[in-house]
Amino acid sequence: MREQLERSLAQPVEIYTARDFHALTDDVQRNESDMTLLPAHLARVAVADWGWAPLTRTVTATPVLVLVHDTGPVRTAADLRGGRVGMLCMLSLVAGVGARWLADQRLAGADGAQVVTLPSINSALMALERGALSGLVLRTQSRLSPKFRTRVGHGGSGKTKGLATCVANPSISWLPDLGSNQGPTD
Repeated sequence: MREQLERSLAQPVEIYTARDFHALTDDVQRNESDMTLLPAHLARVAVADWGWAPLTRTVTATPVLVLVHDTGPVRTAADLRGGRVGMLCMLSLVAGVGARWLADQRLAGADGAQVVTLPSINSALMALERGALSGLVLRTQSRLSPKFRTRVGHGGSGKTKGLATCVANPSISWLPDLGSNQGPTD
């Protein structure tokens, strides 16, 4: 990606990473980079609230799955009540869609499922494997063991198609005026 950007821009490009979504959004708010690749929902905030310009958009929706152990007791969404549902960073789009799905299933709040944040996909899968979680909200299951299934259904797509994902600092003078279009709103 860096090499392609250098060729396209005809200038050196440096790529940095942030330790988590919190640090990433702090960096964007402080205008510490020229361009930033963000999850679609955070890019929308950067464009709408912080004046950044959209550069690229998503082309597909982000499917969100609720995984359970194939041989475990959870067969329906209602079976998650009183259990623990794992999610990664709560600033992620997947966690937002998962939290919304739990609310739609009437599983949010004190009498619903307890949301547990985990530091990595590996720790989340290990917790699901050993029964420390009743379910796990993820973006995909394409490379997971067959012992994990989406028995309780899909969390939805979060209406992510067509949203900005790469944004440019408003101080960049050489960018064309792309406007503040956020993509489809339906």
